[in-house]
Amino acid sequence: MLHKDGVLVLAEPVWLAKPVSSEVLNALGEAEESFLTVFETQRLLEDSGFHVLGHFVSSKEDWELYVSPVYAAMHEIIESESELADEAQRVMDGFKAEYNAAGQHWNMILWVAKVH
Repeated sequence: MLHKDGVLVLAEPVWLAKPVSSEVLNALGEAEESFLTVFETQRLLEDSGFHVLGHFVSSKEDWELYVSPVYAAMHEIIESESELADEAQRVMDGFKAEYNAAGQHWNMILWVAKVH
C-alpha cells in the first residue's frame, strides 16, 4: 500500500531489445510476447496507474548488488521450511532457468514510480 504521493521503487529483470533468441524461447518454453522490454515495462506501469519518475539500467557487474541479497533471503526461507518455502523455491528455480536459457544474468532495471 502506498500513501498519497508515495513512491514505489522496484527492481525487475527485463529484456532490453527484441527479438529474443529462439534458443532462449525454446529453453524456457515461452513465446516472445512473454518478454517485456524497458519500453513495454514502462507502459505497463503507466497503464497500471503509475507515473514513472525514472529508471536505472544495471550493468552485469551490478547484478550481484541487486540479486545476492535476494538469493540469500530465498535460501533462508527455503531452509527454514516456512510456509513460503515452496514459493521461494519456485522463484529460485525460475532464476536458474532464466540464467541457463540466456547463458547470463538478465538486465535489471531499477524503477522509481509514483501513483497518479
